[in-house]
Amino acid sequence: RHPERMLDFILNRDAESRIGTVFLANANKDIIRRGRKRWIAFGLVPKGSIVIDDGAVRAVRNKKSLFAAGIREVEGNFLADSAISVFDQSGSEVARGLTNYT
Repeated sequence: RHPERMLDFILNRDAESRIGTVFLANANKDIIRRGRKRWIAFGLVPKGSIVIDDGAVRAVRNKKSLFAAGIREVEGNFLADSAISVFDQSGSEVARGLTNYT
């Protein structure tokens, strides 16, 4: 009946014993963003890959959007929101990301 008192109940602030474990969110958005980028780069297994041209490589390195015109090759079968590796035309991995399209 009083959802605003839920944390008081879980932490059992009125008594010595506590139940459960509480993980409070970090309000620092920069830390959250870095964690998401780390998860995409190192925590996910890529389902496919794309090869992009030099102009697209510059855009990606400058944190700009990647447009379909810059994609030269597609390998693998993947759906929207899948992790992929992004390679330049010499075969070096330049990025990892989540797809918007299949």
